[in-house]
Amino acid sequence: MATRMLQRRGTAEQWSNANPILGSGEIGFETDTGQFKIGDQTTHWDDLPYFKNIEDLGGNLDDYILLTEKGVANGVATLNANTVIPDGQISNTIARIVDVENAVSNAIADLTNNAPLILDTLAELANAINNDGDFYLNLANSINSSLDAANEYTDNNINTLANNVADEIDLLANLVANDIACAVSGLQGEISNAITTAEAYADNVAAVALGNAQSYTDGVEESLSQSIANAIIDLEDYADNAISNHNLETLNVHGISNTATLVTLTDLSNHESDTSNVHGITNTLAIVFTDDARLSDARNPLDNSVTNNSISGTIDQNKITDLAITLGNLASLSGADFTGNVTIDQNLTVDGDFVVNGSNVLVSATQIQIEDTLLQLGHTNANNVSDMGVVVSYNDGTQKHSGIVKDVTDGKWKLFDGVTTEPATTVNFSEGSLDTLAVLALEANSISATGAITASANGIVFTDGTQTKEAVPSRTPIIQKTSNYTLSALSERDSLIEMNANNPMTLTIPGDNVVDFPIGTSIDILQTGSGQVTIAPDSSSTINATPGLKLRTQWSSATLFKRAADTWVVYGDLTA
Repeated sequence: MATRMLQRRGTAEQWSNANPILGSGEIGFETDTGQFKIGDQTTHWDDLPYFKNIEDLGGNLDDYILLTEKGVANGVATLNANTVIPDGQISNTIARIVDVENAVSNAIADLTNNAPLILDTLAELANAINNDGDFYLNLANSINSSLDAANEYTDNNINTLANNVADEIDLLANLVANDIACAVSGLQGEISNAITTAEAYADNVAAVALGNAQSYTDGVEESLSQSIANAIIDLEDYADNAISNHNLETLNVHGISNTATLVTLTDLSNHESDTSNVHGITNTLAIVFTDDARLSDARNPLDNSVTNNSISGTIDQNKITDLAITLGNLASLSGADFTGNVTIDQNLTVDGDFVVNGSNVLVSATQIQIEDTLLQLGHTNANNVSDMGVVVSYNDGTQKHSGIVKDVTDGKWKLFDGVTTEPATTVNFSEGSLDTLAVLALEANSISATGAITASANGIVFTDGTQTKEAVPSRTPIIQKTSNYTLSALSERDSLIEMNANNPMTLTIPGDNVVDFPIGTSIDILQTGSGQVTIAPDSSSTINATPGLKLRTQWSSATLFKRAADTWVVYGDLTA
């Protein structure tokens, strides 16, 4: 039976992107160019030459030089990367460029004897002496002439200079002494004048201040006295008018509809003898009383005994006054305004709107029932400057607050807990933290999470199916190793482990007693270095693979898959 061989193949771009090292004699075929290369187990794809046949060479071998004749004796010299014949292909009897350059450099160095760059040529030396052959002779003559003239000038002028310096010193000393004396005298006069001026100014300021203070005090005293007198007059007028008006008023006084109908002390004698139409009773003689009974009603103004249909005793004027005050404090049933605190011991029924104008409403009740289906908060939050929601308070050793509130700063509803400062218009979210919310089902257009999302064992339902296993990372983590390595953590599953070294490396799969990877775990292995990677089990695990447990070459990869307890299978670009 014929044997069919399939070679590694791909487009030229795919081969260049992968840039692998082919094994010795391994063929790589470019499907889009029809060319192929043969590997040597050392050179990358991009550096390998394409295979050439006789047609590619033009069909005539006489136009080419044998490789065995390149760069050898009696053969043809080659050129290096600098288009120069290498030294190894040149006879020792032929002078090389470097030898000539060295000889010329040595000769120039001997000539200039390491002179500075500005004087290391003959032209520079000639320019330095102005091209004058007698330069040094003329220079010596000029120096001698200058020296003689300098000596003559020095001798004649030293004495004159000394005399002039002495005269100048004497003159300067006299001038300095005179200036100091004048300055001291002037300074003393100025100091004396300044002291006199300061004293006079202080006296004037003190006198003016004293006069102003006295005038201000007199004015304030007079104004205050007048204000007090005016206030007293106004107060007396107001009191007189108020009393006069009050005396004239008879309607709605202290809650009494008409005080003109009140009985006075002078009328009591007549009232005692009246029996008809008394306080709405047609005939008080018809009232039956219990013998020796006493009236105990605190609002009864009579402190007496009622016996055998007759009333005897005296009337307590204080009780009449107390009755008037009590009646005045009673609110009208048709409507009233309260300016102080109101206490209600029993039920309160409000048929109309219940409006409370205040900063706080305190309700001490075990249960609040609202029959309306909507509860509106922030009705007057027109400028949207306050948080809105419901806040509760609790004490776990520290007074704290929790609730659900719409944060005005970002417009988000927040379920919070642990805020210590009692919220007024806004919640200080920095004092607490976001709280936990448990719901049966959640429906949202989108969910944005800053932390991990934990799903129950039932899995996560997607529109195209239900995921019931552990979540798989959306991006594969890459772990890099440069020496022998043993898998050590459950977090390595679903990851890519890159093995990069120039020497052979071993990746070991431990047993379940060391790291118990779940059945179904897969881990990818990639050899990025030239050192061949061997996959090995430890003493308690088993690995199955074909043809072997070694990655074939650089950039080869394989997958480790756990198919049972302590049992793995490896598949990929492997070799024995």
